[in-house]
Amino acid sequence: MNQYSNAPAGYPDTSYSGYPLFYPIGGDGKPAGPPRLWFEGQTFADEDEIEVYKRRNKRRDENLAAWQKAYDEEVHHGYFPATSITQEEGWHLRQLSMQKGDSIWYVACSGLNVDINRNKNDAFYNPAPDGWTYAIDNTRFSQYPELWLTEPGDD
Repeated sequence: MNQYSNAPAGYPDTSYSGYPLFYPIGGDGKPAGPPRLWFEGQTFADEDEIEVYKRRNKRRDENLAAWQKAYDEEVHHGYFPATSITQEEGWHLRQLSMQKGDSIWYVACSGLNVDINRNKNDAFYNPAPDGWTYAIDNTRFSQYPELWLTEPGDD
């Protein structure tokens, strides 16, 4: 018996083309209409519907791959190369992004999205120790007021 089919005893559990059959079951426990084809967690009326579904998914996956490639290769022109951001600077940008929004990473960092996002992920998944603060004085961030943290009421 096909594990994806709910075919009652005496009914076929697989279509001629090999798809599991899923039967609508009535209150009496018997099939209440024609079976549907089961594919990737969904039911379809026939093989043609499945083929359309496959083509759409293929096109979607190709479009997504092209979009992801273009997104990763997008270049931002911030103050510092994304590949040069230190762990402490990443922690500072994390705190800053909570105040000013995620786009502050693209103000501070220059380079590819993929590099900037790597820094963001590192800063969020490896957060600073409790009580840590960034001493911005005499750092490369100190010359850019938009990269300073503000205290409530300072804005």
